[in-house]
Amino acid sequence: MRWREPRIAFHAWRDKIEQFGVLVFQANRVEPDEASGFAYWAETLPVIVVNRKDVFARRVFSLIHELVHLMLHQSGVSDLDVDAARPAHDEMVEVFCNAVAAAALMPKDIFLAESAVVERGPRRHEWTDNVIQSLASTFGVSRESIVRRLLTVGRTTEAFYTSKRAQYHDEFRAQKEREKDQNADKNMARNIPRETVGDLGRPFVRLVLENFRQDRLTLSDVSGYLGVKVRHVPNIERQIGYF
Repeated sequence: MRWREPRIAFHAWRDKIEQFGVLVFQANRVEPDEASGFAYWAETLPVIVVNRKDVFARRVFSLIHELVHLMLHQSGVSDLDVDAARPAHDEMVEVFCNAVAAAALMPKDIFLAESAVVERGPRRHEWTDNVIQSLASTFGVSRESIVRRLLTVGRTTEAFYTSKRAQYHDEFRAQKEREKDQNADKNMARNIPRETVGDLGRPFVRLVLENFRQDRLTLSDVSGYLGVKVRHVPNIERQIGYF
């Protein structure tokens, strides 16, 4: 709750999860309406992938959601859309993962103790956009996650949640269209080392570079594993603090 910003929350959660031996990657070639993330279970170095095209608040929820899949020793692709048709068992698992992620990010007792929630009382209400945004900032999650949590704890109605969910999805699509139009004629300068570390995560990049330094991998191998040209490798080493 001290982070107050989804970007900071995402990096903090990611760092903590990586400390437990999970590789966290970010996909940058998948559209948000295709998948928000997926998990690949393995005894050694299990993998979580979240969609870099999602806003940070949504990535935070995806990260914890996928972690729950790994805790169940399961692989799977998740779009966080619990209303979509899927096999009964898969739906049960997705609902469970969403519930655990919500409980982890917005613990019930703490959530209900927030002054904005206390003031409205223990009934089902409609909520203003300002209050929803304030709660989203407090817990470092998306507005949709907040409204869903309000529904789960009995503080709003299914109809209100459905309407706000549709509103947020429309706003997200409109924002993406505006960004697409704004960037259409721009040649955006890329920072390949920063992008590489951001997408692949420091543990994976460090693992590859350490094996290169111990002559277990060639420079060509490193280029292939990191998906970059050889000339970028020294700057990637600097990015993770080798120089």
